[in-house]
Amino acid sequence: MRPKKGLGQHFLADLRVAQRIAEAAGGGPGDLVVEIGPGRGALTSFLLRRVGTVVGVELDRGLCEALSSRFASEAGFHLVHADALRVDFGALVRRHGIRDAVVVGNLPYYIATPLILRLVSGRWGLRKAVVTVQREVARRIVADPGNKNYGALSIAVQVAATPRRLFDVGRDAFRPVPRVESTVLEIDLGCPAIPVAEAVRRTFIEVVRWTFGHRRKMLRGTLRTLPGRPLGASQMDEVASLSGLDLRRRPETFTIGEFERLAEVIQQIA
Repeated sequence: MRPKKGLGQHFLADLRVAQRIAEAAGGGPGDLVVEIGPGRGALTSFLLRRVGTVVGVELDRGLCEALSSRFASEAGFHLVHADALRVDFGALVRRHGIRDAVVVGNLPYYIATPLILRLVSGRWGLRKAVVTVQREVARRIVADPGNKNYGALSIAVQVAATPRRLFDVGRDAFRPVPRVESTVLEIDLGCPAIPVAEAVRRTFIEVVRWTFGHRRKMLRGTLRTLPGRPLGASQMDEVASLSGLDLRRRPETFTIGEFERLAEVIQQIA
């Protein structure tokens, strides 16, 4: 089948890469893998050699027909025609009587960020994700404070999960060949890298989003126009004093813990 540009289809063609991804997913005969966008089934074949059940989530109806035909003799293969941005992953896992599962996929570049945020923010019964994404997105997800790639996406993932870069994948591994390089990430969905207290989570998210929306400015300036709770000059002095933080810094230099401390203080005084 010809790739559909509107669906961002770039099919994995390098079987060595497919095997490495399957090995990273791990598992055994009693385990379940949810594969997002199995495409032509290159990765699916390797997954079925390792685990007892593979549930493919595919949006392209034509590919669903081709996959059903190719893996018709595989009792452990199940296919769902659905949008991964809408499907209930928890229901897929529970349907097979398994407590946790691994999600794997070569994610279309245009849905990679919203899909990863959906995976890390939901309680789906998923243990980890092994996903291939655009290399620039991967760098942003795993970035530390002070790195130019560090931003709201880094924090959103790291407060809910633990991401780790596994290996890079060249453009020639896909057909058609994309314009960008890719990276395979492992994301531990059951273990936040740096958890944030639930009591301040909402304010924490507001502060992170607003300040990184003005990442070239110092926090002392951006917090004065924080939506819903703008801070006057005297309040800014109080925030700096109570938090012990230098608000002349830009957001990319703040750790998650420092953003959490800011959220605590802002909740106290605003």
